[in-house]
Amino acid sequence: MIDARGHQLVKRFGMRRLLGTLFTIFA
Repeated sequence: MIDARGHQLVKRFGMRRLLGTLFTIFA
């Protein structure tokens, strides 16, 4: 569930943010 804001955050923070988001979703 990565919307425009989430995608922008991923670009800014990097893959670590993406992994954190994925863990949050699966958690």
